Amino acid sequence: MEFTKEDMRTKRLTASGIIVDRPAWLYAIIGNSYTDASSLMKIYNGRNTSGTVILDLSGSQYGSDIVVFNVPLLFKDGIYAEFVTAGFSVFAQFIPLY
Repeated sequence: MEFTKEDMRTKRLTASGIIVDRPAWLYAIIGNSYTDASSLMKIYNGRNTSGTVILDLSGSQYGSDIVVFNVPLLFKDGIYAEFVTAGFSVFAQFIPLY
């Protein structure tokens, strides 16, 4: 299966939730802390926290954790973001597989 830039999707969350509910290639993810304290987020392969943790993102005071993959990561069961601490947002760039 071949993909084009028109297949690319983006999503921004400001609370825990599903980024995509089906298999997808994750190309980039940005965690932004918008408080004066450090923030933490977990990214799961799945539709909720019962999936496998694949990434931990952390942001220092008003900082960002930017991850761009040279080779995209395959999430077979969807992508879920859990905000472990408040004051964080996430922006993801991905291609759903169907």
